[in-house]
Amino acid sequence: HLLGVWDHIKNYGNHGAENLALEWIGFIPGKRESRCLMGDYILTEHDVKSQKPLPDRVAYGGWFIDVHTMGGILAKDRPPEHLTGNPDLSDELVVEPYSIPFRCLYSRNIENLLMAGRNISVTHEALGTTRVMMTCANLGQAAGTAAALCKRYGIMPRELYRSKRYLSELQQTLLKDDLFIPDLSNQDAQDLARTAKVTATSHARLELEPSGDEQPLNVERCLVFPVSEDRIDRVYLWLHSYINASTELTIEFMPVPSIWSLNKRNREEPIRVTATVSALYKGWVEFDLNAKVEPSRLYRINVPMIRGLCWGQAKPLPGIVAGWKRTYWKRWRHEHTAYALRLDPPSYPFRPGNVANGYARPYRWTNIWISDPKKGFPQSITLDFGREVTFNTVYLSFDTNLNMETTRIPPSYVFPECIKDYSIKILDNGSFKTIIEVRDNYKRRRIHKFKSVTTQRLCVEVYSTNGDPSARIYEIRVYNEI
Repeated sequence: HLLGVWDHIKNYGNHGAENLALEWIGFIPGKRESRCLMGDYILTEHDVKSQKPLPDRVAYGGWFIDVHTMGGILAKDRPPEHLTGNPDLSDELVVEPYSIPFRCLYSRNIENLLMAGRNISVTHEALGTTRVMMTCANLGQAAGTAAALCKRYGIMPRELYRSKRYLSELQQTLLKDDLFIPDLSNQDAQDLARTAKVTATSHARLELEPSGDEQPLNVERCLVFPVSEDRIDRVYLWLHSYINASTELTIEFMPVPSIWSLNKRNREEPIRVTATVSALYKGWVEFDLNAKVEPSRLYRINVPMIRGLCWGQAKPLPGIVAGWKRTYWKRWRHEHTAYALRLDPPSYPFRPGNVANGYARPYRWTNIWISDPKKGFPQSITLDFGREVTFNTVYLSFDTNLNMETTRIPPSYVFPECIKDYSIKILDNGSFKTIIEVRDNYKRRRIHKFKSVTTQRLCVEVYSTNGDPSARIYEIRVYNEI
């Protein structure tokens, strides 16, 4: 069937496919759903929608509840899945990242059976979100790691779950291997970086300048952003009015627990401030907020629907999340963009200490060091252990634009934000000595192993990226591994 469709695209009609080639097809059709095994826990639609933080979480998902139309392509009078045909079903089908427990990955009655992928212990509705490939990859990594620990300790999966020690080791191993688990941080006592004092040659200010594009306020829009200071005096939004009269715009300001909490109910009443947008105005609009805030926390602005107004877009940054909803929806939807915003006083959320705060991607904070783009290269970040320590392994996690949809990534694409050329140095007799030098890197994760060294300070010096003007590092881990 697939090759028949391809034949039609290439040889019949004008589809603009003259220079297109079929790069790859799966050689076995993948079934979206068949049998699901029963585990000690059955993940439900309620679990998924409520983002319930299950204690034995080992993976996460975030795809919407994608239950396809019965009959598939033969049901020509209906859309392939409900949300495509009716976006107003967002309230029922769109979810935010949720955790998947280890108890869904082993059988309740076959003691040595682990499963991962489309056969895990979930309901039909929950499978609509857990069955997608990237979630299945997380599940496979979790199940494989659990199997290795079971073999190492001579135990069965249920015993692993019941032991706090073994379950913690499973979770911490997955984090060490760069798997994200919601609201779970690095607690590895062997990681020397956790207690180090971290400094850098520079760090960036939060800058969300207009990119030249804009989005109409024909729906409600919001922006989540990090605030480093203990107050916000003024907020500026870049707006474009197509209205032939002045317009009053009232925005809402409130804290949020994480970048994935657009639909969490806030116990605090939002702060509301109003500004006037002049007729046909294009530029920055000032809102006097005068608010005391909790520093190093995420905050959010809601902007109402006003037809004829547009909000300027900005280049997304780690820890920045945008959302939208129609006025009659209950739930917000995320969108892969950011909006132009300035803060007074400025926010500095990309400080060097982020690389050792326990998280390797944005969640409740930005969790990344970004150097000042105006300072150029080289830039360096230094870990001071406070004493002489011995180690032989350094883990580095770089930025490969986690905000970019994987379906939009071209083949062999290299992320401009990813560090390209760098070296690892140690303090030796009063000066830094290079022990590792890397050129032409394009990967997010690099693990460097070398002969054991003893020093008080470790330095990562960055000479260039693959195009971005700033050095970016999410996480540094340091071990003396056997």
